[in-house]
Amino acid sequence: MTELKYAGDKLYVSTILDLYDRYPVGVVVSRRNDTKLVNDTYFMAITLNQGTTPLLHSDRGFQYTQGIFQDA
Repeated sequence: MTELKYAGDKLYVSTILDLYDRYPVGVVVSRRNDTKLVNDTYFMAITLNQGTTPLLHSDRGFQYTQGIFQDA
């Protein structure tokens, strides 16, 4: 999760990287830092990379410890 500040406002960028080559496999930008942002990024990565078996490593921030994300 990256927070970008601009003109008195903020944007949050959630990125999932392939650890082999550090290629982004899912990127979502939002004005809110919430569980929906993380879920959208995860589902984008799964949709764009069908047939793979992902292993997700996170910093265990609040977005990743929510039950809705863990259920996914």
